[in-house]
Amino acid sequence: MAIKWAKGYKAEAFGTAYGVLIPPVPGYIPMLNHVRYICGSTEHILWAMRCVATTELSAAAASGQTDIVLEDSGAMQSEAGADENIAANDFLAFESEYGVVNFDSVASVSGSTVTLTSNLATKCDAGATVYIFGQIARPTNIERRFTVSVENDWQGLSIQGGAPGQLTRHARSGAGDPMLLHIDNATAAGFLHAVSGEYVPESDVAML
Repeated sequence: MAIKWAKGYKAEAFGTAYGVLIPPVPGYIPMLNHVRYICGSTEHILWAMRCVATTELSAAAASGQTDIVLEDSGAMQSEAGADENIAANDFLAFESEYGVVNFDSVASVSGSTVTLTSNLATKCDAGATVYIFGQIARPTNIERRFTVSVENDWQGLSIQGGAPGQLTRHARSGAGDPMLLHIDNATAAGFLHAVSGEYVPESDVAML
């Protein structure tokens, strides 16, 4: 049985991107079905970002710090099928000590130490799962462009999580993974009224 999810109204000044995390549910694949967005006079772009790999924190990270240390900073797959390292401007999500999943972008990487753009809001324990999305325009992500100066009310999108097309150990059905929605909100601010979808049991969804 599918589980519904929905997120409500958000407003950001132009130049501040919208980020909406659809948190993971074990055994279920996240699905984006509906977006309602008023676009300004400049074209804005929605990216539905799919988790392409996971790793873990090798050490606890305190609230207020920006550095996290990963077990495997080369967990992604390149377009050629080789292992790929996390790099600046990649997006990650990570579990806090209370089980809440937060997200941020990468400012820099040195070996297995990743410096985030923002301070951690809460402590993260050693062994916490880190979900890797990569950069916004990664081929596994889905791009949709809003029509300018109107309300865009997109229904029936059926964009699912997971990383179809990846090989061997990098292939992901999306079950138990989060999804990250990113809207650039470039010049001329837009307004995000609502996004919604469902979590679908892995057995009910074919990998597209």
